[in-house]
Amino acid sequence: MNTRKRICRMLAAWLLMVMTLALSACRSDEESVPPPTNENNGGGHDTWAKVEFIVREGHFHKDDFHANSGKTPILPKIQKFTFELDANKNIVRKDENGKILQPGESPVVVQAGFWGYSMEINYYNAKGERMNSQFVTKEMLPVHQHFFTTKSFSDLKTGATTDAQGSSYITNLYSYTYRDTDPIDLMKGEFIPGTTQQTQLLNDAVGLKGYFKFTKGSVRFDMKIRFAHLFTPKYANNGTWYPANSPAESLLASGTTDFSQTVPFVVVADFSLDGTPESYEKYVKEIADYYKISPEEVKKNLQTEHDESAGFWM
Repeated sequence: MNTRKRICRMLAAWLLMVMTLALSACRSDEESVPPPTNENNGGGHDTWAKVEFIVREGHFHKDDFHANSGKTPILPKIQKFTFELDANKNIVRKDENGKILQPGESPVVVQAGFWGYSMEINYYNAKGERMNSQFVTKEMLPVHQHFFTTKSFSDLKTGATTDAQGSSYITNLYSYTYRDTDPIDLMKGEFIPGTTQQTQLLNDAVGLKGYFKFTKGSVRFDMKIRFAHLFTPKYANNGTWYPANSPAESLLASGTTDFSQTVPFVVVADFSLDGTPESYEKYVKEIADYYKISPEEVKKNLQTEHDESAGFWM
């Protein structure tokens, strides 16, 4: 009888040990498997992992932007950089070669006056998929808008700084025109694959595509680029959207941001020539002073041929 009891106790203990190990293994497996991720986090679109910026110098045919061709050691025709997440999930800015840039390093170099500058912004998710089209759906289009704002600037010649008053923005440094297209991933005028239709302007303010005209030369400033994700439609400015360089604080407060980072800019010179030798020499000197090269070297680099039949249109 005692032997039977001992055997029963041993069996019960063994079963308890097996069950404990099994439960422990289940818990271990649950902890080692990462939880399923929801790419859009309920926001209506994926979460970005990389944002690509492409800036092109160009000129205008009425309202259409046409990128300049050619390449020179100064006054770049095309500039690229990205914002990405590093290993610690910090947002870093990188040049097109992958070098991490410090604040203020490698500014976007532009000119005021005759030239314009297009900017394309491409968002990519963690899988490396371009996600721009997710921002222009029927649901997302009314609540997404890029803003490009500046609070202060400094004079390259004197170093003097000018600040905006209170909560306002400085609006006399540049203008911005929204040039988003439908479909968003094609160039204006490009044929839509499988159709005879051409890509048209979206006629809305998203800011994945657009161009700047800079109005003041020899200045340096930081431009805050934010992609507002609003809780209410953006058409609160008498039925239309707010200007890209001067959003209402009440509008920004009525939502969050999908992207918000600062990009340094330098307007090296003013290409608003009046046809006189004096204005041209002044323009050349401004460029020479910035690059610390001779006026003769500047003039040599300005003699770049442009192929009007080639290039990028916006």
